[in-house]
Amino acid sequence: MRLRCAAFREALRRVWRTLRYYLVGLYHLLDRKPVFLWAQAIAFKVLVTIVPVLVLATGVLGRILRQERPFQTVARFIRDFLPPYQSDQLIQFLEQLQRASGTFTVIGILGLLYATMTLFTTLRGVLSQVFDEPWHQGRSILRGYLFDLRMMVQVGGLFLLTFGVSLAIQAINVAGQEWLQRLHLDYVWVQEGWRHIIQVLGLLIPYLLSLAMFFQLYYFTPKPRPRPGSAARRRGGGAALGSGQNRLCLLRGPLHVFLNALRIAAFQRSGTSSA
Repeated sequence: MRLRCAAFREALRRVWRTLRYYLVGLYHLLDRKPVFLWAQAIAFKVLVTIVPVLVLATGVLGRILRQERPFQTVARFIRDFLPPYQSDQLIQFLEQLQRASGTFTVIGILGLLYATMTLFTTLRGVLSQVFDEPWHQGRSILRGYLFDLRMMVQVGGLFLLTFGVSLAIQAINVAGQEWLQRLHLDYVWVQEGWRHIIQVLGLLIPYLLSLAMFFQLYYFTPKPRPRPGSAARRRGGGAALGSGQNRLCLLRGPLHVFLNALRIAAFQRSGTSSA
């Protein structure tokens, strides 16, 4: 019994020493470097990215209104809802939007690509300042922009795949309920079990995709690269934050910098122990 109590106390001391080491290191880091200012720079770039998204959405809306049936439905609703002089002006505006939808779409796509790449450029620049340590290696201008383009494709692809999988799961849920009714399996316990399965998949699959997305950021951005185990431990927390990405998108910048700031102490500690 005494041996167990002694081992438990020793484990608590180790946990406290480790926690104190990281907390003190994080305090000194925040005291030496303007981490929160860098986090605001990332958040500002995220806000700027919204502009080409709105332009692209406008172009897509204009392309939808090019079809006769959607346009007639919208025009009928406008004429019923607004007075004649206002409805005619709004319908003329929609007709102009129809004609300019192709231009809006092209500008939105190019602007979104440029804004996304510059977002990764800002993130890389901020991390190069955060990891401004003797062991950190920089990238040349050309290699840096090529790396930003590569991360835009890799991370952006997984980001879009997360949304696609979420929509697909909802479609599978509706189709599965119809399939159960056709097979006369529309019992309460069967429907409840099906809903629970869909709910678990709706949380698990986006989490795994977010896990892969944040792993790329934590593993490929620093030079030299961290140990895969170290990046894997930190990607779990990042993915847990990213799985709620629709609600936390504006908090990603500060959270990224805060989580990456914790890694500096891990690098230094691993380097000290290996020495």
